[in-house]
Amino acid sequence: MRPDVLVRPPAPATRVRPLTTALGRLETALRCAVATAAVRRPGVRPLGSRSARRTLGGVFLDVLCCHCLLNAPQPAAASYLVPRLLRQSAEELGLYFGPHVPAGPGGHTAVGRGQLRALDRELASAPSEDGPDRLDGDRLGAALAGLRSVTGREPGTAWLRSAAGVFLEELASIHGEGFERSCPAVVVRRTPQRALAERRALLAAAAVCAEVWLAARAEEPSAFLADPAWLTGVLLRTSARLGAAPVRATAPDVAGAATAEVLVRCARGRRFDPHGTPL
Repeated sequence: MRPDVLVRPPAPATRVRPLTTALGRLETALRCAVATAAVRRPGVRPLGSRSARRTLGGVFLDVLCCHCLLNAPQPAAASYLVPRLLRQSAEELGLYFGPHVPAGPGGHTAVGRGQLRALDRELASAPSEDGPDRLDGDRLGAALAGLRSVTGREPGTAWLRSAAGVFLEELASIHGEGFERSCPAVVVRRTPQRALAERRALLAAAAVCAEVWLAARAEEPSAFLADPAWLTGVLLRTSARLGAAPVRATAPDVAGAATAEVLVRCARGRRFDPHGTPL
């Protein structure tokens, strides 16, 4: 099952192009935030702090999710969800570039502020979207169900197996709501149309990311993309945005793992895309 057939109808390339540019702005701002946090000074969260790991790692996970959506050949959910993820991440990074943060060496603070302002302009030029009005439930379900059969003892695999059930329940709920009928085994929410569109887009993002991870596990098990940590982090954030039921398994420290990957990529001059493309 390919990510390009998960969501229909496809979003035209002209709608996605401004989002790709805005995503690049966010990546540059994240790099500047790391450089800003590396210098200890008043008003700046240091790299070793829990809050810095939560912010920098969380933004990196959103960047990965956006890349997965935008790289799908038919990213119907991207034009709706990616702008929202970018705005939320920019708001988080704004803590490193606010007026309370003094300018540091290298001009990273000023560059970061400029990138976030440019990102806002890029998003303003992107067409407004109402969100996907339908999903291919069978294919979405197949992608999410693939997590149930995951093997391995790495931190996160047990959580992913448990999370699959939660996301499948959300998918069944949306299916029942969309057709205005209930299934005896499924709790069907009654949400406004806009909220329903957001839930569809979030589930599409979860399924696309799961497909990318499962493919990496099969093709290149030692690669970063095959590590369950990043997918666990993306699905944790997606589950929180969905307001889904809590996953019973205990999640590993994905913020620490994500931040460690951010620092490695900064040191090696690599982008924050799924493959760590050289700058």
